[in-house]
Amino acid sequence: MLDIINHYIIHRLSTDGTGQFWNTPVAAYSQASDYPSVAVSSNGTIVIGFNKVSGTQVIGFQTMVSVTGGASWSGPYPVTTSANQISGRVVANGNTFYIILPDMTNPAAVKLDLFQSSDGSHWSAPTVLDTYTAPRLYSPNRYQPGSSGICTSGSNCGYVHYATSIDVQASSGTLGWVVVYPAARTDNPAINNLKYCAKGLAGCTTISYSTDLFLQGITTSASNDIWFSMFSYMSANPTQKYLQQIASYRTSTGSYLSGAIFSNIDPTSWFFVPANQAGSSRCGNFNCYTAGDYMRSAENTSLSATLPFIAQSTVGDTNDLEQSFVKDPEVGAVPVPGLVFGPLVPFGSDSTYKGVLDDLAARTPSHEATWTIVR
Repeated sequence: MLDIINHYIIHRLSTDGTGQFWNTPVAAYSQASDYPSVAVSSNGTIVIGFNKVSGTQVIGFQTMVSVTGGASWSGPYPVTTSANQISGRVVANGNTFYIILPDMTNPAAVKLDLFQSSDGSHWSAPTVLDTYTAPRLYSPNRYQPGSSGICTSGSNCGYVHYATSIDVQASSGTLGWVVVYPAARTDNPAINNLKYCAKGLAGCTTISYSTDLFLQGITTSASNDIWFSMFSYMSANPTQKYLQQIASYRTSTGSYLSGAIFSNIDPTSWFFVPANQAGSSRCGNFNCYTAGDYMRSAENTSLSATLPFIAQSTVGDTNDLEQSFVKDPEVGAVPVPGLVFGPLVPFGSDSTYKGVLDDLAARTPSHEATWTIVR
């Protein structure tokens, strides 16, 4: 994690099996950094991957390594040295580490690069997993709080920032690792697709939808199921500001289910960045609403593919995060025509939901049939 003052990378370890008690934090890297991720190999080596920062500029991607359970660290070890090759994620599969990151040197032909290492410090030359057109970074329309249509005037108009960074998860099954990433649709570059690849699957697959897909997250299971969590609009007309959070489930046999988790989400409740602040550059130096990394899915290590996802709190302080769960059919069972979702619950040491889950089949959106998976 990053400390909030200097943006140094801090490592903390919990060994009680519940996450209630944590060891004293250790500074893994005492220089300004950004976008960290962590992976642990089967032999206990810990690798943290992160963006290298110089002043206010991100200038590459690098790693720190610990073979002492996080008590001491070596590095940094460079993976890339270009501002166009940043914001990657590190995962471990067995005793091998992988870093996946987008090479944005040519936005019309972005390369999704895969790096490999046996120790976290020596990295292979990249293998290109896919080449695609960069996605849009923010909504096509500006929105006005309290209005259901396009904002045409007023100081509170703003775009919706998409936070289009990739997400990667490792699986203890034969999937190995799975990456999900945004890309412009080939038939309509004005609309974002999602695509995904896996070590254990041939090629990369497109998730196509009638409106933009963004804020995507992924989780995997040891039984080779995959959950995708993402945002889109409530209507095929993107001038309507209300959003929905969607879950899509891929079984180990390659069949799919999908449905809305939450609907009628108002993006104007997200963090608002005025045009005269540096953060608005993510929306072309216009006013901007951004959810950051809210509502991403979380890592799952169970044999089932139940999806734990993180959401912005619906009560109290809107900066609080809560968790919920999506329950899939039992492993090996025939998929059912609907998904089952649980309510938001506070974070705690008990990460299971013991209530009665609501069956989504009775409230599946009518436009769900427009969802397609393209190989």
